[in-house]
Amino acid sequence: GKHPSCDTSFISRREFSYTLENNIFLRFQSFSSKSELEKSVKEKCPFKIDIGPVYSVD
Repeated sequence: GKHPSCDTSFISRREFSYTLENNIFLRFQSFSSKSELEKSVKEKCPFKIDIGPVYSVD
């Protein structure tokens, strides 16, 4: 397989979850680009970010 830094689809196959205020969980978040992830983090201001698995399919 490709090394993650060479695979442009890597971030879109990675699962993220957020913990927001009052223990609200947002699971199964995925993003098509690093800038989309950054925008989401800035908008939602999570207390915690969990980085999950990389799925093998798009």
